[in-house]
Amino acid sequence: MNWAATERKGSRRGSRRLFGTILEKRVCILLDTSGSMGPDLPQVKTELILLIWEQLRKHCDSFNLISFAEGLQLWQDSLVETTDAACHEATQWVTHLRAQGSTSVLQALLASYAPEPDLKAFSLRDVEGLYLLTDGKPDTSCSLILREVRRLTEAHRVKVHTISLSGAGRAEGAFLRNLASLTGGRYHCLVGEDLVSHIHRLLKSFLHDRDSVLPLFEGDDLRRLAQEATAARSLLWQAQSLTQDLDLVLLRDLALPQDLVLSQDLVLLRDLVLLLDLALPQDLVLPRDLGRDLVLLQVWGLGQELALQQKTQSTPVQAPRQKVLVTGGGGYLGFSLGSSLAKSGTSVILLDLRRPQWELVPGTEFIQADVRDEEALLRAFEGVDCVFHVASHGMSGAEKLQKEQIESINVGGTKLVIDVCVRRGVPRLVYTSTVNVAFGGKPIEQGDEDSVPYFPLEKHMDDYSRTKAIADQLTLTANGTPLPGGGTLRTCVLRPPGIYGPEEQRHLPRVASHIKKRLFMFRFGDRRTRMNWVHVHNLVQAHVLAAEALTAAKGYVASGQAYYINDGESVNLFEWMAPLFEKLGYSQPWIQVPTSLVYLTATVMEYLHLALRPICSVPPLLTRSEVHSVAVTHTFRIGKARAQLGYAPDKFNFADAVERYVQTTARRPRGPRARALLRLLLGLLLLLGLLAAALHFLRLQPSVV
Repeated sequence: MNWAATERKGSRRGSRRLFGTILEKRVCILLDTSGSMGPDLPQVKTELILLIWEQLRKHCDSFNLISFAEGLQLWQDSLVETTDAACHEATQWVTHLRAQGSTSVLQALLASYAPEPDLKAFSLRDVEGLYLLTDGKPDTSCSLILREVRRLTEAHRVKVHTISLSGAGRAEGAFLRNLASLTGGRYHCLVGEDLVSHIHRLLKSFLHDRDSVLPLFEGDDLRRLAQEATAARSLLWQAQSLTQDLDLVLLRDLALPQDLVLSQDLVLLRDLVLLLDLALPQDLVLPRDLGRDLVLLQVWGLGQELALQQKTQSTPVQAPRQKVLVTGGGGYLGFSLGSSLAKSGTSVILLDLRRPQWELVPGTEFIQADVRDEEALLRAFEGVDCVFHVASHGMSGAEKLQKEQIESINVGGTKLVIDVCVRRGVPRLVYTSTVNVAFGGKPIEQGDEDSVPYFPLEKHMDDYSRTKAIADQLTLTANGTPLPGGGTLRTCVLRPPGIYGPEEQRHLPRVASHIKKRLFMFRFGDRRTRMNWVHVHNLVQAHVLAAEALTAAKGYVASGQAYYINDGESVNLFEWMAPLFEKLGYSQPWIQVPTSLVYLTATVMEYLHLALRPICSVPPLLTRSEVHSVAVTHTFRIGKARAQLGYAPDKFNFADAVERYVQTTARRPRGPRARALLRLLLGLLLLLGLLAAALHFLRLQPSVV
C-alpha cells in the first residue's frame, strides 16, 4: 500500500503512484494537456516517461499515446509494438507536450475508442484498455459522454481506466468513477500529501494495533487493497493465537516442499507476503482454507527464523568470495572502483567497450562488451552479487552533441542493465548518476535530495543531462523488483559533480589543452559563483558504502535512495583551477567577458560542430550547458550520505592532481614547435570569427544570464 500510494523522500516509487497498474497488453494513454494542467504537467510528464519504461515496455505488447485539449495530438496513427526504439521515440514526444486550451474528453475517447469511421479521428481496433488522466471537468456534458460511451461499448468492448489528479472536485471525481465503472475499468485517484502522512503513521503499527483503521480511499485499487489488508490482518491474528502453544524447538527443521500447491488465490497471496514478510517459495499458492494454512505459513516462517539463528550461533564459516561487475570499467572512475574492490578481496569484472589504459590489478577480469548487447550482459552477469552501473556517454565536449548515441547508451543501456540484473538474480544495483538531473541552469545553493526535484526533462539543453535523469528514475523505480529465484532487487543512485584525481583523463587534460592553446585567456561569470567537485577516492568510497547499504546487514538503508556525493566543499572554478595555470606556466584569465556573449559563442560553436561533422571534426571550446555549469551556482549538501552511508570524504588538494598531471605529460614527446604555433594561430582566428558572429547575433537575441 505504501508502494502504491506514496513516494519516499529522495526517491521515486515509480509510475504506479500516479497511473496505477497497467492491466492489459494493448493499451492507449490519454493525457489531458488543457491549460489547467499547466502546474502539474511537468511532473505528469516525468511520471509518464517512467510509465513507458517501467510498465509499458516490460508488460505490454503494443501502445499509443494521445494528448487532448481543444484538439488532439497523436503520437502514432495506431498501436505500436513496444520496442526500445518505440519507447525512445515516445519519450521524446512526451517531453514536448505543452498545456493549453480546454478539456475535450469526448473527442479523445472517440478518437481512440469508436469503431465507426465518422466518429473517430483514427481507429485503434486492437486496443484493450484506455487510461484517461485528467485534472478537472470536461468541456462536454458528463451525461452526454457517458451515454456515448455506453452506446460504443455495445459494439466495441474496451475498458476505460480513469485517473484523477488530487485537484479534481467531487463532481469530476464522480464522473470519472462512473466512466470507469460503466466500462468495467478502474478509477484511480492520486493520494494527497496529508493522507500520505497519515498512511505512513498507520502502517507502522497496523499489524499490531487492533484499533488502527485504514482510510476509505477514493480510488478503487487502493480501497480494495485496504480491504484485503484488513482481512488478512484479522487472519494473521488468528494464526498467531493458534501458534502460541506450539513447541518452537521442534520447528527448526520444518520446511515446506518446494512443489507444494495449496490453492489459486494469488491476489491475497501478494498481500499476505507483504504483511507476513516471509520469503515464500516462488511456486507456493495460497489455499482457500486461509486459517489453517496461515498457521502453516507462520510455523514455516518461525522454523526458518530459528534455523537461521541456530546457524549464526554455531561456529562461523568463511563466506564465499563476493563477485561484482562494473560497467564502464575501462574508464577512470570504473577502473578506480574495480581496482579498489579487488584489493579488498572482491572478485571484480570490468566491462567496457574500450580496454583500460592502466594495468589490471590481481582479482580483476576485463570483458570487452557493450551495455547495449543483451547476450553479452547475460553472460557477464552470471553469478554476480552487485552491479555498479558507471557506463555513460556524452559527459563533456563534442560527445555532448551525439544525441543518438547518448540516448541509446544512457537510457537503453541502463534499462537493459536493470532487466539483466533481474533475469540473472543480481540483488544489488548502484547507479552512477549526476548532479545534472537536478541542475539545468537555475541557481541551487546547498540543495539536498528532498528539497531539489528533478529538472524538467523538456527544459534540459543537453541530451546527456536529460537521459541521465531518465536513467536515474528508471533505476530508482526498479528498486523492490522481485527476483526469479527469490529475493528482491535493491537499487540506489549516486549523484556526483565533476571528478578529479591523479591520472583523470577527461576534465583536467581538456582544460590544460585549452590553456596551452591560450584559449582560456578570459573568464566569465560572477566571482561568487560556486560549484562542487569530488575526488575519485571519495567517489569510490561512496560507491562501496552504497553497495554495503543495500544489504540486510545494513538494514537495506540505501534501498530506493538517491545521494549527492562531493568533497564537502564549494569552490569557484577559476579560483580552484589556479594551480593548473601556475604549474603550466601561464597567467590566470584576466579578461572578464559577459556570460551572455560566452553562451552565444557556445551556441554558434555547437551548430558549427554539427554542420561540419560530416566533413571534419571541430570540437566546441565550450557547450551551452558547460557555460551554465561555470557561471551559475549549483552546490549540494552531502548530509544524507554522511548519515545513512557513513560517507566521510577525505581532504584532497587539486594542486596534487595537477602536479601528477604535469609530471606525466612532461615525459611525453612534444610535436614540432612550428606545427603547434600554426594550430594556435588557426585556433585564434576561428575564435575571433566566432566572436564576430556572436556579436552580430547578439543584437537579434535576448541576453542569457
